[in-house]
Amino acid sequence: MLRVSMVLLQRQLVLCVWVCVSSALVVHSLPWSVSCPAGCVCQIKPWFSPQSLSCEVPTVDCNNLFLTQLPSPLPLDTHTLCLQSNLLSAMETPLLQTLPNLTELDLSQNRFSSVRTLTSTQPQTPSLRSLLSLHMEENQLRSLPPAAFSSLPALQELFLSHNQLASLAPRAFSGLGSLLRLHLNNNHLTSIDPLWFTTLPCLQVLMLGGNPVEVLPERGFQALASLRSLVLGGMGLKGLPERALEGLDSLESLSFYDNLLTTVPTQALRRLPGLKFLDLNKNRLSLVQTGDFRDLVHLTELGLNNMEELVAIERAAMENLPELTKLEITNNPRLSYIHPQAFFQLGRLESLMLNSNALTALHQHTVLSLPRLREVSLHSNPLRCDCLFRWVAEEHPHTDADAHTDTQMPQAVRFIQPQATLCSEPPELRARRVREVSITEMSASCLPLIPPGILPPYVGVREGERLALHCRALAEPQPTIYWVTPSGQRLGSSNNTHSHKPASRHYSKPASRPFSKPASRPYSKPASRPYFKPRSSLNSKPASRPYSKPASRPFSKPASRPFSKPASRPFSKPASRPFSKPASRPFSKPASRPFSKPASRPFSKPASRPYSKPASRPYSKPVSRPYSKPASRPYSKPASRPYSKPISSLNSKPASSQTSNYSSYHSHLPSPASGNASVLFSSLTPSSPPLLSSPAYRLLPEGTLEIVMVTSRDSGLYTCVAENTLGADTHSVTVGVQGPGKGLRQQMLEGRG
Repeated sequence: MLRVSMVLLQRQLVLCVWVCVSSALVVHSLPWSVSCPAGCVCQIKPWFSPQSLSCEVPTVDCNNLFLTQLPSPLPLDTHTLCLQSNLLSAMETPLLQTLPNLTELDLSQNRFSSVRTLTSTQPQTPSLRSLLSLHMEENQLRSLPPAAFSSLPALQELFLSHNQLASLAPRAFSGLGSLLRLHLNNNHLTSIDPLWFTTLPCLQVLMLGGNPVEVLPERGFQALASLRSLVLGGMGLKGLPERALEGLDSLESLSFYDNLLTTVPTQALRRLPGLKFLDLNKNRLSLVQTGDFRDLVHLTELGLNNMEELVAIERAAMENLPELTKLEITNNPRLSYIHPQAFFQLGRLESLMLNSNALTALHQHTVLSLPRLREVSLHSNPLRCDCLFRWVAEEHPHTDADAHTDTQMPQAVRFIQPQATLCSEPPELRARRVREVSITEMSASCLPLIPPGILPPYVGVREGERLALHCRALAEPQPTIYWVTPSGQRLGSSNNTHSHKPASRHYSKPASRPFSKPASRPYSKPASRPYFKPRSSLNSKPASRPYSKPASRPFSKPASRPFSKPASRPFSKPASRPFSKPASRPFSKPASRPFSKPASRPFSKPASRPYSKPASRPYSKPVSRPYSKPASRPYSKPASRPYSKPISSLNSKPASSQTSNYSSYHSHLPSPASGNASVLFSSLTPSSPPLLSSPAYRLLPEGTLEIVMVTSRDSGLYTCVAENTLGADTHSVTVGVQGPGKGLRQQMLEGRG
């Protein structure tokens, strides 16, 4: 039996000395009957080659023995020598040269300050011909000389991470033509020299993370045509030059974990035609904008996790990623908005991770655009179980829109951790599991909601800087977003991306109001004025008077009008009235008008005319009456129009169109007693439609207000308003503008002196 075991062991040793055979079985350590150094353990252990092939090899384990020199005697058949966590500072190379089968040497966590003792004194004479893997992590290396490892021609893996490397010779890796994996992460390198990589044509994995390199050079990795994985995490990168990654045609995996990127390096990423895995976790992105990941046609996995400042994902941010199968956007505490069309043309997406954010909903259109979606994670979000979540409860989720878009609701979408996917709003459904809420408990439409975390309460900015305020909202029907500036200026979007157009709100469509176009105003054309119609029609049929419908006229009190008593009117005989022929009325001769004789007109008796009551009639001042001075008609000055109080005009709508949300909007605005009230209210009147832009402001698509160059006049309260037919929601942010730094001002004063 023992003889059979020895035969099997010899066969395994022969197979694994030079060639590793892949194995699907986990094999435990076996005893190795050799003379082992004192304190060390000699066993047959599994070993993985640089190509990830597994085999069983003779291993000498001398870790954690506080050795100051190599142990002896070492078995001649040693394949792997582990000397981790000792006190070694020099290596007896001749002793290692007696190990012809040595393929892996682990010298990590020792006291090496130089690599000269590892190589032959004669660079042309290789010292360790068979060595494939060298581990020197967590030593005290400070620099690498030229051709530092040239005596290791077969080396395929070199681990130099967590040292104190601050400088590398331009040709430090000369002679390592077979190197596949190079770890230089967590050192003190401040720049990257493209000459380091010119002698590494076969390199496939490069790890540079953890070095304080703030800027990557142009074409810095162009020599690495075979590189498949690049890790640039934790380097303090704030941006990426457009050509920084040029030449990496074989790159499949790229990590920017834990950097300072504020935008997606779109242009640099587009130079990676084979990219499959992208890690942007723990950066400082605030928005994922339209087209940021467009046309990365081979990307299969994308990570956007752990971003403290990420608030929104815009329309078509993930456009045209035909091979993307997994998308992770988790643990972003301020992420509260995902555009319904953010994930566009993701035909193969199967896994969507959105847990632990600040999302209130996942729009139905988002789910409809993902035909192969199989699992979604939404737990640990403040979910609103209302109209935006009806797709979860629908038994037959297909809609009429699907017929036009050729998309269908994914079948059997599985919720990850469904027991933790709970409703946060409305109050009657709070703490209910989303899957347990029926469709009858969810409304078909809902008010706009601006997520609380999308805008901070205060933003500080210096003069001359650019400022962008991002406001987003979801509702059904989709809301329209506009801004009100501190001066009362109302800015609306030129690119309204929402399907809803609120035609029923007079203030939202000024062009449709009777007084918004002077050409159509009742007093602009005497021939069409209601007052020029024969008075007999008014006397005989009071019910047909144009003022009989106060709801459609700004004069809401027809009872107090002088025309309500036809018997006392001097125009009771239309045949004799000069106004019976509107076309021939002598407006050009005020002297011949019947109104030119106040003594003979009822207007001369204020007591019998409602015009004597200024509180009830805007025409209490005959001097400004439009009949005597058409140029000074009150309708030419919006400030004096009956609609000068927009609050009353808004409240004149039926009570069903007013909501508590809209009243809260006015509570944020200055009161009429404040100095800015008249300016603000006049800007919201029907005669002042939303401006598309102004010299100081620019409204970008989706509701972003941009101030290109901030001045001290831009400080104040900015209010974002999101509204639909049901009501409105608002959110305000205070902008504080600081002057230039004290040092700069001092320099200016000194320069003037």
